[in-house]
Amino acid sequence: MSGLVLHGCPIHVRTDTASVEALGIEGNHVLAAGTLAEVRAAMPGAEERVLADGAVLPAFVDPHQHAFLIAADPYVDVLHGAPDLTWLVDLVKRTAMADAEGGGWLRLHGYLPLDLAERRSPTAAELDVVCPDRPVHVLSRTYHESSVNSAGLAALGITAATPDPPGGAIVRDRRGRPTGVLIEAASFAAEAVSRPAETDWPARLSAYGRRLTSAGIVAIGDAAVPAAAASAFVETLAAVAVDATPLLGSTFRGRRGRFHRRGTRPDLRVVQGWTRRGCRRGRDA
Repeated sequence: MSGLVLHGCPIHVRTDTASVEALGIEGNHVLAAGTLAEVRAAMPGAEERVLADGAVLPAFVDPHQHAFLIAADPYVDVLHGAPDLTWLVDLVKRTAMADAEGGGWLRLHGYLPLDLAERRSPTAAELDVVCPDRPVHVLSRTYHESSVNSAGLAALGITAATPDPPGGAIVRDRRGRPTGVLIEAASFAAEAVSRPAETDWPARLSAYGRRLTSAGIVAIGDAAVPAAAASAFVETLAAVAVDATPLLGSTFRGRRGRFHRRGTRPDLRVVQGWTRRGCRRGRDA
């Protein structure tokens, strides 16, 4: 009989039962679990592998992933570890110079505001010094806070008269003028508008999917997948053995059947209403 028998370390098959001595698998299926004698009897002739250290656990499900956002940006996480605003702004400058032929939005992601020496996000004025001629969107690692330059504010249609979106804030100076810092729903809406319209994201998603499986994660939920990309998102991750369930987006047909809108981040109707008042164009959040 083909298959594989694992033993030699604690093997946990369920959270509500004790560990077992051995596990018998064939392909993607568990055929037997119990004592070594029981598993050998159930799978005669199977290859055996002795695991001397650690433990065997079921694969993990991560219901709160943002795999699409990670794949959508060529400059994802490049700002992670930024020590201060000088370092961050200098990287924006160098990236803008290297991407001079790109045009459109320039996005860099990954800083943590409270890890910076100044303990805040950059302002539009600070970003203008290094990139005044094209819109820039600098996103925190969580996406819950971000900054745009003056060209970005103009591209979003944000002025002193623009109201804060429900569930978010446009940070303003003492005179009520936008500083370029966007919080929560304002940051999410700007992320949807500035998202790159490019086609290389499936390759980056495949690479990220392999990182997930190497960490034992084989199923995810993702609350930031636009409806137009949902089917390709599911299929791309399925090809690298990750079962993905988008939690947002219009109803679509995916590998596991029919998915339905389950809410938005924030409510898409609110975002669209705000972007019509405050932004020049909008996309699915």
